[in-house]
Amino acid sequence: MSQAPNVRRKDPSRCRSKGNAGFTLLEVLIALVLITVGLLGIVGIDGVSLSNTSSARARGMAAMMAASMSNAMMANEAYWAAGLFTAPGVINVNPTGTGTFTGDAALAAAATTPADCVGSACSPLQMAGYDLSNWATMVGQLPNGQGQIVCTTLVGQSIACTITVSWSENVQGSKQIAGTQNTYNYQTVVQP
Repeated sequence: MSQAPNVRRKDPSRCRSKGNAGFTLLEVLIALVLITVGLLGIVGIDGVSLSNTSSARARGMAAMMAASMSNAMMANEAYWAAGLFTAPGVINVNPTGTGTFTGDAALAAAATTPADCVGSACSPLQMAGYDLSNWATMVGQLPNGQGQIVCTTLVGQSIACTITVSWSENVQGSKQIAGTQNTYNYQTVVQP
């Protein structure tokens, strides 16, 4: 018998056609880069979303604060509608630190050391000072929060007061330089 020459047969499991060669390292790296870019985009959107949520929260709080002071002014007509404040009828609230009130001296004094109007009866001035002090505490919850009330004092005209709540927000966006702060105002007008 004759012996066949030593020929190795190819293992069919090792044979691959060029079209079915699997993933190359380059393809895997490209896929990882694309996934990374996508994840970074999602993180960026999440950051902007949180910023917008914070901004909406501050705007909503400012609206509620202005409405709260408006309601307190309408409830205390004996002070606000009677025009007992000193002309020109401006009171500024800067609640940072201990809180300062400027403008009408009597109202500022009543707000700086407010009477306890919950447990006892108060005069209209004491009640206005109590309301203003509570409002200053609320305004102080906003970043760099400040408030102002400006009332008309023209004889023969009904009294109208403009309530302004101001605060600052960090800028998040591509149109402005990130990290800077913008100041926003919310105003409402009330006739007590």
